[in-house]
Amino acid sequence: CLVELAKTARCRIALLGRTTLEPDPCLGVADGKLKSALLELAKSRGETVAPLELSRRADQVRANREIERNVAAIGAAGGEARYIAVDVANTAAVAVALDELRKTWGAITGVVHGAGVLADKLLVDKRDEQWERVYGTKVSGLDALLGATRADELSFVVLFSSVAAIHGNPGQADYAMANEVLDKVAALEQARRPNALVRSIAWGPWDGGMVDDGLRARFAERGVTLLPIAEGTRRFIEELRGSGSETEVVIGAGGLVATSPRDLVAEIVVSRVTYPYLDGHRVDGAVVVPVALVLEWFARAAHAFHPELHLGVIRDLKVLRGIRPLDFDGRGDRYVVTAHQVANGSDATLALELSAPDGRKHYTAVCELRLKRATATKTWSEPSALVPFVREPYDGKTLFHGDAFHAIERIEGTSATTISARLVGARGRAWTGAFELDPLLLDAGLQLALVWTEQQLGGAGLPTSIASVTVHARGPVQGRVRALLTGGSTTADRTTSSVAFHDESGALVAELLGIEVHLLRRSQPASVTAQP
Repeated sequence: CLVELAKTARCRIALLGRTTLEPDPCLGVADGKLKSALLELAKSRGETVAPLELSRRADQVRANREIERNVAAIGAAGGEARYIAVDVANTAAVAVALDELRKTWGAITGVVHGAGVLADKLLVDKRDEQWERVYGTKVSGLDALLGATRADELSFVVLFSSVAAIHGNPGQADYAMANEVLDKVAALEQARRPNALVRSIAWGPWDGGMVDDGLRARFAERGVTLLPIAEGTRRFIEELRGSGSETEVVIGAGGLVATSPRDLVAEIVVSRVTYPYLDGHRVDGAVVVPVALVLEWFARAAHAFHPELHLGVIRDLKVLRGIRPLDFDGRGDRYVVTAHQVANGSDATLALELSAPDGRKHYTAVCELRLKRATATKTWSEPSALVPFVREPYDGKTLFHGDAFHAIERIEGTSATTISARLVGARGRAWTGAFELDPLLLDAGLQLALVWTEQQLGGAGLPTSIASVTVHARGPVQGRVRALLTGGSTTADRTTSSVAFHDESGALVAELLGIEVHLLRRSQPASVTAQP
């Protein structure tokens, strides 16, 4: 990567590493024959060398040669390189080294933190010093570098993280944790340095470097494609040029990393403490978890599984049985969301389930994730020939919702096939917390489907499935939203409709397609009181 940087920028590069440069005792000897040459050299000096010490000496020579090759390669590429022997985790030593560097080369304008050490073992077998070496090289090293360059006007800070921070890897708990720290520190550093480019690159495995023949075989067994060096260096330069705005990026072969087949399992606790607004979603006095909140949980699980991808569509949502928490005002009820990857490539497809701890399924869906977020192109088209809607939608029958779920500000008009309304989302009703979607806005769309069902069938209904949910922006909407429901098919006890949501500029922000609502058998036609 640094050789490619030298080609591109013709810059000076200081390489910091723990290896101490020493004269090569085996000039002209190939790397593969170093042990034999070093053994003969020791014998000529009358030394007895243990096999472990012989391996250490051979590694030292190889490391020295690698440093010399890299310095030469950077020079040949048009840059200028200097090697400084210093432990990057030693804060004082790093500060001294960089002070000396400034005296001869001038200001420091960029930092690339690529240091890393592996000591792969399961936690039960890993020694404390191994953990500290793996974790400290990444985290203490970063702390030392950032501390020593705090006063420098840096143009860029690039951290070499790993996909292990996202997906984990057997034997790499320390390595995964260290890289996850890098990912989060990058976000903090970007806030501290708004004029600098800050990236934490979660690399997939390269076809070189730490990946030896043994690791290469393990990756092949798991279907993981290795990143060619030429592609990796190209992507590194692309990130330095500032394409995109995310501080955390994932780069693997073909732009994505194929992951080992595994499930993501997340636990949800539903209580007044965790979801206070659910107090406004009661049927016959009992709290009922709305479909829209399940969509939110599914979106969170998908993001946790593949944070490098964007939500494309959640489709084929099925309500197998509703959720009525029994201990909402106490310790809460627990549910489990499971995400299982069923397809991968440049995108990914996940099968999602929400179940009770005893395994009973409540909801299922399929989520499609995309490398790039789809751009919405539709704009608002004013509906015509609508009849004014002259009653209060929240009548306690068709719409039973409490104040926290009063997302419909006004139904502007209806027809046999259409409802037009103005809505607010989660922020408009002061819902707090971090959201992947806008669950209140989506719930408002389902509320409109209930109103349309009442108009068509004369009674209250219950959403039982949604063909697809597409959201064009992450998180809650800002400002008010216009919604247009378009009716589909109807039978004696079922309706199908779709809802499109548009922001105040008319741009499409979300769509619910194929909302199926079944008429409640015990339902009676809602009483209607005309209002001026």
